[in-house]
Amino acid sequence: MLRLATSIKQGTVTASLMLKKLASYPKQNGLAKALRKIGRIERTLFMLDWFRDPALRRRVQVGLNKGEARNALARAVFLHRLGEIRDRKPENQSYRASGL
Repeated sequence: MLRLATSIKQGTVTASLMLKKLASYPKQNGLAKALRKIGRIERTLFMLDWFRDPALRRRVQVGLNKGEARNALARAVFLHRLGEIRDRKPENQSYRASGL
């Protein structure tokens, strides 16, 4: 695990590439099992912080509210145009679709 962490830190390999490689093995090796256990420990520590810290819950809720507001705006724009994209050019159509 230390070699993997060092390789990622030095930029020799990306974390996403290593996760893809580990997921592609037909049989789980020791490194994959160890990383899974560390992930479970991290998740448990985060949950303990979540239950203990009201400020953390407020910060997360603010972020969630921003995402929900964006989705509500996209739904309102979509309904205003009755679900139709009326632009003629494909680049304008993709621009409109990306706003939904």
